[in-house]
Amino acid sequence: MAHSPLASVYIGKNKNCSGPGYRTGKNLIVLHHMSGILTPTQCNNALRSRRGSIHYAIGNDGTIGWGIDENEVAWHAGNWPINQRSIGIEISNSAIGGDWPISNAALNSTIRVVADIAKRNNMGKLVNGKNIGYHSMYASTACPGPDVKGKFQYIIDEANKINGGGPAPQPTPPTPKDKFLPAKGYWGPGDNDKRVGQIAAFMRRVFPAYTSAKALGPIYGPYLKSSVLEFQKRTRMAKVDQDGCVGPKTLAKLRGHGFPY
Repeated sequence: MAHSPLASVYIGKNKNCSGPGYRTGKNLIVLHHMSGILTPTQCNNALRSRRGSIHYAIGNDGTIGWGIDENEVAWHAGNWPINQRSIGIEISNSAIGGDWPISNAALNSTIRVVADIAKRNNMGKLVNGKNIGYHSMYASTACPGPDVKGKFQYIIDEANKINGGGPAPQPTPPTPKDKFLPAKGYWGPGDNDKRVGQIAAFMRRVFPAYTSAKALGPIYGPYLKSSVLEFQKRTRMAKVDQDGCVGPKTLAKLRGHGFPY
């Protein structure tokens, strides 16, 4: 059986997988979040109930659980060719909603298991989008949340350090700072600021067909997220950027439609 020695818990059987004969390789790691605060075993039970599976599940306390053997195909990415060549990792959230944050313990375990998977499977230096990605890069989904996405390059760099490769070269230049955006680099669910209200007022005025009056106000709630997501889809932004949050790319699109801030 092939699994990381870092895993301390077997999360249980799951028939929602395909055998080694369906493998086309093991050259990609895909990160997910659990959309909840779950133990590795609870995660497996939830996936099993909706005909999914995973190779690894990391609890909020940092516990690493293993499920589907790495030599087998887990049904996790919603994309069969990606499933065939990837190893999937589910990460527990530490809070429900908002940025869907993960704990430092879960973050550190993620880094360690990513490094181990890469090393044992001879993936070489990890590079964003080449041999490591996250769920919404390969399927139409909001998984993972903004917190994991914001820490994604950090996970890659730290895993590369463990394996002696140093930080991987980033495929895109760092996001330039914009005074309209907060320090974390984007506006998203749960944020409370007058600039959020400015976004909402603009969306309501310019795009009333899909922006409810309930989106108005300084709190970034579900109605504003839904409106921004629809804007991202209609302006044909890349699927990986269709997250319902306002970061540099979405802000640039809004400014192109007359947003004055």
